[in-house]
Amino acid sequence: MGNSSSASSSSSTYFDGNGTTPLHPAVHKAITESLDCYGNPSTPSDQGKRAKAVIDDANESIKAHVFGVPPECGSVVWTGSGTEGNHTAVLLSLLQGTHTSHTQSTKKNKKARAKNPPHIVTTTVEHPAISKHLASLEDLGLVSVTRVKPRGGQVVVEDVAEAVGDTTVLVTVIRAQVRSRRGAKRSDVHRSCWCSKLISASHF
Repeated sequence: MGNSSSASSSSSTYFDGNGTTPLHPAVHKAITESLDCYGNPSTPSDQGKRAKAVIDDANESIKAHVFGVPPECGSVVWTGSGTEGNHTAVLLSLLQGTHTSHTQSTKKNKKARAKNPPHIVTTTVEHPAISKHLASLEDLGLVSVTRVKPRGGQVVVEDVAEAVGDTTVLVTVIRAQVRSRRGAKRSDVHRSCWCSKLISASHF
């Protein structure tokens, strides 16, 4: 864990980058400038239009630089925290899986689906924001969960891929642990999920 002193201090070195990091100068500048955009982006006023433009630019920048997708594809959902973001990803995947199965099913296999809820693949070393949320959904009978155990101090992508089944709607794998090396390489997990046409959610 890092020293509690400022990252810019010459007498200390900050090691807790997995938890939080100092702002890049360009990010600091963008945030500071956005504080002047006090208008309501849902209104046609000049201030509102300016605020909307800032939000739209941020959306497109994040899609291009973080997710690598063109502007016309997908959307960015803003949440108040990482925990809320994780919960949103899980619930949206369940809704998508339920909608797909409803549109492709009959009354007969609707009953079968009640006995076989949507399936999620995760690991035994997830952050509580994921592990506790999945446990709650599992207790309610809304989802079935497979928890992959790390091998050799790291989550093995092949183990994750083997856990995927016909009812799997989401694979969620922690990218890194603060105190260990038990995460998985994000690009490998995404590649595996892409081949299976699944949603993948890697998180810190």
